[in-house]
Parts: sequence; structure tokens; C-alpha cells
Amino acid sequence: MALDRLNPSYERYASNRDVISLFSGAMGLDIGMSNAGLNVVVGQDFDASCVGTMKANGHNVLSGDIRDIQPQELLDIAGL
Repeated sequence: MALDRLNPSYERYASNRDVISLFSGAMGLDIGMSNAGLNVVVGQDFDASCVGTMKANGHNVLSGDIRDIQPQELLDIAGL
């Protein structure tokens, strides 16, 4: 079944390629998403080494336990 048949309004979102990466780790998946044309606007992880790597590579990062992060906080940081 084609994606547009599952969600007929999908076309209106086709130009928005912004994504939030949760449990980012060393951002391996994020690199793949970027290579596929997506824009990772913010990554999240609780591990200090992973957060440091993301920051060193110039990414927007929200550090901390995902259970303690409010959804609106994440959206605000992402600019979404």
C-alpha cells in the first residue's frame, strides 16, 4: 500500500524534513538520516560522552533522562 493511501494529507508535509533524534548516542543513525535528506534539528541523549560528541560536532543537543524532558521543551529547542 502506498504511503499516500495511508495518509492522504502526506503531500502537505513533503517539504518539511526536520526531525528530532531521541536516544542519539554517537549519532550514527542521525548521519544516515542526514544523508537521506532529513534535517536533524536536535539530538537527545543522557550519556555525557555522547552529548559531548554531539556538541563537538556542532549539533543542537538536549541532554538528560528522556523521562524528565517535557515535550514542549524538546519542541522549543528544535524550533518546531
